[in-house]
Amino acid sequence: MTPSELTPTQLLGIFAKFFESQQIPYRVVGSMASMAYGEPRMTIDVDIVAHLHAGNVPTIIAAFPAPAYHVSESAALEAIRRASQFNVIHIPSGLKVDVIVPKKSDFSDSEQSRVRRLSDRNEFSAWYAAPEDVILNKLRFLKLSGGQSQKHVRDIGGMLKITVHRQIKCEGLVALYFSTSVQAQRTGLRGPRLKAQHFAILGLRT
Repeated sequence: MTPSELTPTQLLGIFAKFFESQQIPYRVVGSMASMAYGEPRMTIDVDIVAHLHAGNVPTIIAAFPAPAYHVSESAALEAIRRASQFNVIHIPSGLKVDVIVPKKSDFSDSEQSRVRRLSDRNEFSAWYAAPEDVILNKLRFLKLSGGQSQKHVRDIGGMLKITVHRQIKCEGLVALYFSTSVQAQRTGLRGPRLKAQHFAILGLRT
């Protein structure tokens, strides 16, 4: 594989390995996280929340040097100061990592405490934000877009369809879920409507 053929998942693995080698708490968020819990879609961005301080910046610059990468030292320091974000671009592939420095809050700390370890086909493993936190943050971005961002709508729907239904099957609640859906539909409530793909996920025949 040439550098230009690097995939977003492989780039994510590189950054996860780096943060762990430096003992920097992090969590994968955004589209990469929603795909891990839901359905795949095209993306060229990797979003990672990392609890950084100014002393981490020289190490980041050294770990991702030119000409393979572009990262602005001043932008990284400013992001840490303001609790915002900066970019690391992999030049050959054009892929971008958005490194998000979280604001100091009890909720941010609680998000980090809920991270989950997920593996990508045994190629690497990384810490991902919990699915409920991924959905919550996507709802926030959806609100900021005035409800117009179909990307976030698809991501949330995919996560609910895959993750929730998988857990329903795992806990042996398929029959109860089905009967609840039927009752809701018969009474005119907007309950969880089962579609053909839902049955497939649950391992049932339509």
